[in-house]
Amino acid sequence: MVTMSPRASARLLAAPLVLTVLVTGQAAGAAHASPAPTTAVAPAAFTRVDEQQVLDTLARERTIEAEKRAEKRAERLAREAAAIGQRIVAAAAAQAGKPYVYGATGPSAFDCSGLTGWAYAAVGIHLPRTSGAQAAVMTRVSDPMPGDLVYMPGHIGIYAGNGQMWHAPHTGDVVRLSTIWTDDVVYGRVR
Repeated sequence: MVTMSPRASARLLAAPLVLTVLVTGQAAGAAHASPAPTTAVAPAAFTRVDEQQVLDTLARERTIEAEKRAEKRAERLAREAAAIGQRIVAAAAAQAGKPYVYGATGPSAFDCSGLTGWAYAAVGIHLPRTSGAQAAVMTRVSDPMPGDLVYMPGHIGIYAGNGQMWHAPHTGDVVRLSTIWTDDVVYGRVR
């Protein structure tokens, strides 16, 4: 029997993890009349757990978890943006039929940027006053969703989906839903 000092035991317990496989028993092919002594224990193989492999595995697991959290967050933000967009469209649609008046910001008349500013304010988003200034604060998107801004030089509206937008077109017209008539258009999101 081997006895160890408390200090040696502490060092052994603090050492890196080493898995030792001990093989006991009779030597292969040797025939003995009596069993082998139980004190004959010889280490046959050593397998060391590679600390770097463990760290790499943990890092991969953390990365996978972080990616899952990021995907869930992106999905949640997309749902929230879609819900806000629908509310913006509804606010613009509620102004249907009101006359275009240059410089008007509602509630009884609108110009193009007055309508977009009104609809966005209904959901708590402040836009600058003019169409050019509104276009400057939007984040351009290639795949617009309802509620995004539709900007063409000198005019702005609210994307309603299916290639249509709510806007206040020009003097003598009213707030209405129209098909987007030009390819010279930039879509943008402000949320």
